[in-house]
Amino acid sequence: MTMITLQAIHLGPFMLPWTLTILMVAILVSVIVGKLTYRYFELETSQWSTFKDSIWTGIWLGVLCARIGFVLLNLEVYLDHPIEIIKIQDKGFNLYLGVITAFLWIMWKNRLLKKSFILLLLTIFSLLSVSAHYTYRQIQLQYQQFPDVQLLNLQQQPIKLTKYLGKPTVINLWASWCPPCRREMPVLSEAQKKYPNVKLIFINQNEDAVTVQNYL
Repeated sequence: MTMITLQAIHLGPFMLPWTLTILMVAILVSVIVGKLTYRYFELETSQWSTFKDSIWTGIWLGVLCARIGFVLLNLEVYLDHPIEIIKIQDKGFNLYLGVITAFLWIMWKNRLLKKSFILLLLTIFSLLSVSAHYTYRQIQLQYQQFPDVQLLNLQQQPIKLTKYLGKPTVINLWASWCPPCRREMPVLSEAQKKYPNVKLIFINQNEDAVTVQNYL
């Protein structure tokens, strides 16, 4: 099942974050342009093959360094649970370090190629990446707003979410029949005590007040 959300493209159990998708599309387009133009720049087939291979090697090096950089920046947390270092599903990657590493590797491996050829592909990659990330950010901002809806609290009094504008707020959607919701509720409760300056709002999903009260 394929689903597209504001955060990612979901392909069954796999998820491709938009930041990664944008990066991969920019790389793919740059490679295609390089394939179509390398003869124009009088490159030999072996030179193009070396350049192409250096891109994919650079990607793997970039991913590795991006993970290492993120772990080092959050070393105190990972030292408490070292096994978490290899659990990349936490999406802990330092994008900037990864891109810089890949860029330096590709430039070093192709230092003898014509600079005009490399400059062309680098320009295409940069323009695509920057413009796509800017567009994505603008779309995100449109949705990162408090919806103008009115809810009821436990005392059946109306509450508008817009009253929390400008304040650090976490909104959690939950239901008593939802196993993940039940597991995270005590954690969020502790978080509210630990960070009193952050407002945690729990919005129940279509259960009646009696059910909610009984569960709580």
